[in-house]
Amino acid sequence: MDVLNNSSSAQIVAVHTNHVDMREHLIDFGKQHVITHDTVEMDIDALVYFRITDPRLAVLEIANLPDAIELLTQASLRNIIASMTLDDTFSSREKLNQELLFKMRPDAERWGVVVTRVEIFDIQPNGEIKYAMESQIKAERQRRAMVLSADGKRQAEIIASRGQAAAKVYEAVGDAAKFVNEATGEAEAKVFTAEAEAAEIALIKDKVGDECRAVDYISAVQWLKTLEGMTRNGADNNVVLLPVETVDGINSLIANTDPRSLVK
Repeated sequence: MDVLNNSSSAQIVAVHTNHVDMREHLIDFGKQHVITHDTVEMDIDALVYFRITDPRLAVLEIANLPDAIELLTQASLRNIIASMTLDDTFSSREKLNQELLFKMRPDAERWGVVVTRVEIFDIQPNGEIKYAMESQIKAERQRRAMVLSADGKRQAEIIASRGQAAAKVYEAVGDAAKFVNEATGEAEAKVFTAEAEAAEIALIKDKVGDECRAVDYISAVQWLKTLEGMTRNGADNNVVLLPVETVDGINSLIANTDPRSLVK
């Protein structure tokens, strides 16, 4: 019974009411079979969160609100997946959630409902596609391993070649220093030899005097050594033929020179 406008008469009104929960609701409608743009079949499991903001519209504008939201989600999800490839489905899950939420909200608002969140939390391709994806991932990892191994070998070869080049440089520097030292030593040895020979010639010239030149004396000594060696080489080589002038010159040089005068 209800009294309208403070009138003296009462009007009896029969009212049938249902309780409307204004809290946020969750619908898990299980796996849905969908087909991607590249004709790959898969099962997708999604969650839908919604809240009733206008109980009047939720009661009068739709007969079965949970079923309507579930079917709206399924239809929107199939339409979105049909425009995406398999790789986009796996790599753009957050984008898929946002697009699904954007498409569902206008229709849900007509029923006094606000869809607060849509979450895709499981995507399962069929067995063949799953095996192919696993094989692709395995091949990609093997390729990366081969690339890393090849890159490591290349770096090792570069480092080894640089080390060999440095070693050759150091070896060349060492050889150059060795040659310089050897040349310097040979030059110094020649200088010492020349100084010794000059001292020898000066000594002989001082001892011999005007009787004979020092050069002739040294030549005569070398001739005698050579003759001695020629007579020693072989048993059948005891006779040596020399010009008469040479023999006379040597004899006169030896006769006019006292070897003891060369000794200090």
